[in-house]
Amino acid sequence: MHKVIKLDNIRITYAGKAFGNMDYNYGSKKEVEKNHKKLIEIIESKYVADIRSKSGNTFVDLDTEKLEKHINFFACDGLITCNADIAFTLFPADCIPLVVYSLETNLKALLHVGRRGAEAGLIENAIGYISTTKHEKIENLRFYFGPSISKDSYYFEKVDSNQLQSAEWKQYIENKNGHYYIDLIGFTGHRLEQMGVKPKHIKYSEINVAHSESNYFSHVQSTRNGEPEGRNLFAVESIN
Repeated sequence: MHKVIKLDNIRITYAGKAFGNMDYNYGSKKEVEKNHKKLIEIIESKYVADIRSKSGNTFVDLDTEKLEKHINFFACDGLITCNADIAFTLFPADCIPLVVYSLETNLKALLHVGRRGAEAGLIENAIGYISTTKHEKIENLRFYFGPSISKDSYYFEKVDSNQLQSAEWKQYIENKNGHYYIDLIGFTGHRLEQMGVKPKHIKYSEINVAHSESNYFSHVQSTRNGEPEGRNLFAVESIN
């Protein structure tokens, strides 16, 4: 029903349709509440901080916030903390759940990366903040791209003219068979490498959520094929 992977000092939990839709905007309230209860049973951390994405480039440093509830909601596109007692949750569809963590400290971050956020500098702003405010060396950071939409499924007949004419996007948009194929994962990975991140310090999930047999919710797939809309589960915790 859900899968767990461990990366050094980080535990990542993710799930798709088998676990159930996680967003109240889709499906019945009763069903979503039941799925949220299942999630809370899985989370081992004292606090849970949930990202309610704004599809932009804002992030919150939870070390400047006082968490008094078990579950806390933040309207932003990323969360950062050095507190090992805080878990992050995010309910994505096609966008990239990008995990950042340190090998030397309890620093971890979760970013919701879509096209607009990537272009607006979400990654650069967050990593820059981690480097300057949290005093983390970029060579000690590791990165994990969670399940998201891959280039072979992320295609359209038309693309925004600004994106199409962008020199930065040029190598990540391919025109074939009358469609434009967009490589958001490649674009995002390239931005990390431009900041000095070594490719060997980046791991990528092999799951394409928009693949017809992936059993994950995908907005693109839903729009294209009329499948029921929903949102997946993605959670990040420190291993104590």
